[in-house]
Amino acid sequence: MCGSIADIKTAGKRYRKGSLWIITALMLVVLVVVRLTNEFFLVGGLAVTVIFSLLCSIVYGKAWEAVARRSPRQLAKFYLIAGTLRMLAAILVFLIFALLHRDTGTLLGFTAVFAGFYLVLLLFDCIFFARIEKKFKQVK
Repeated sequence: MCGSIADIKTAGKRYRKGSLWIITALMLVVLVVVRLTNEFFLVGGLAVTVIFSLLCSIVYGKAWEAVARRSPRQLAKFYLIAGTLRMLAAILVFLIFALLHRDTGTLLGFTAVFAGFYLVLLLFDCIFFARIEKKFKQVK
């Protein structure tokens, strides 16, 4: 990777902005579904999911910027480690939610919402950073 510091900062900002838009869109879709189906028990799980997704996106974006600036040759390791840490954090959040909410309907609803957000954001990460890597390698 051979991007300048300005390019790296711009990419980090674009990543966080894109993540925010995706999280907002997914949240609105779930809220419309909640309103149409009157399944208001999903709102608590949606709040947990949105907070988790926002925190992960912000931390991931800032960490990527730091690694890309300081040691760009280590980005492959970063993608592996950061993805693993995000998955472990997601499992931990899920388990805590499951321990606090024993109702099957609430747990199934949370699982669907949480997994949907997780998978969409994972897909976004893959596409976004593959394009960034390709762009920076072409500059090289």
